[in-house]
Amino acid sequence: MRQLARLATALGVLIWLGIGALVLRDLIADDAPSPQPTALALRPSATPIPLIAPPSETPSATPSSTPTLAPTDLPSATPTDRSVTATLAPTQSVEATQSAGCPPPEGWLPYRVQAGDTLFGFALGSEGALDVATIRRANCLESDLLRIGQVLYLPPEVGERAPKLDDPSEAQAEAATRPSQCPCSLTIRAGTRLEQIAEQIDKLPAPFRGRDFLAATAAGAPLPDYWFLRSKPPDRALEGYMLSGTYTLTPEMSALAFRDAILANFAANVSEAYEGMAAARGLTFWQALTLASIVQRESWDADDQRMVAGVFHNRLAAGQPLGATVTMMYALGRAGQWWYPSGRIDFRQAHPYNTLRNRGLPPSPICSPSLSVLAATLDPAPHDYYYFSLRCDGRGNFYARTYEEFKAGLQCK
Repeated sequence: MRQLARLATALGVLIWLGIGALVLRDLIADDAPSPQPTALALRPSATPIPLIAPPSETPSATPSSTPTLAPTDLPSATPTDRSVTATLAPTQSVEATQSAGCPPPEGWLPYRVQAGDTLFGFALGSEGALDVATIRRANCLESDLLRIGQVLYLPPEVGERAPKLDDPSEAQAEAATRPSQCPCSLTIRAGTRLEQIAEQIDKLPAPFRGRDFLAATAAGAPLPDYWFLRSKPPDRALEGYMLSGTYTLTPEMSALAFRDAILANFAANVSEAYEGMAAARGLTFWQALTLASIVQRESWDADDQRMVAGVFHNRLAAGQPLGATVTMMYALGRAGQWWYPSGRIDFRQAHPYNTLRNRGLPPSPICSPSLSVLAATLDPAPHDYYYFSLRCDGRGNFYARTYEEFKAGLQCK
């Protein structure tokens, strides 16, 4: 009996120790941190809708319209997309925007965003090889906003070559000490692009720089409330709205004030009735302005403007590509040669501004048209021509209904 009692006591102690061990294990488990959820790399679930019809699978076997006829010594072009300057990021580690689902293009290198960097600046730094939309897609960006310290992928040296916007406080300090001999005059010619105006500003003793003007006309810049800006896409610059004329720059004028003076001149000279005229042709005013900019570069003779506009309207109505070479001259232009020579362009390439391949309008205007060209675009000559080119003797254009007629007209004796 005594042995049985001692055995029972020992078993009780063992059971008690086992229960205590289980309780202690549970207490330790409760104090341990819970595992963190695995971070998932996310990318936008939807792609933006293009502003133009997608390019056809193969280029048209025949040109759609005339070769470029604009004089080579006239204004030129570059990427028209603008972007917002980089803002200071919160104090935290910044990782590259790329994820497993968004690999960088081959050969592109990481670049850390600095103060004053913009997507448009990167496009300029690429010397015409890239536009803002391409950089955004390559980095899976959902907006043009950049943060200081953010890491993007860019082709080699593009970030280093890109011009930077000045910090507002630094710009104001510089303006206070920068000598200005204005008032002075600046003449904007019809067919001029924004970058050419910026170059003109830099040749004057103006109180602001050309890059300040580009920032004031860039996408995202605050705008006055004018009817003609209602249809402008928010991610596009003010290309097309810089109405030709002579403007006075005063010593205290800012880039924004200069821009607003040009827009006020546009408002004073362009009737709101033009919006209804554009709608009657199935266009927004922005689209009409885009078409007018092409007519401007394709018809320097006032007598031909309504006829050329009629050709383009006929081609749009028939669902044919516009066939204007000037749109690619604009897109590939760069500093020193803003209008890229058409003879060096491969028009077989897929590009948003390639109107020999794409149906519909390009993403934006390519220059600022004159009042007469804008009026001609909204009131084109009624005819059934689909082709045009310069006459062999140089005296205006000839027009053709069929491609065979067009080819015959090109045979100069």
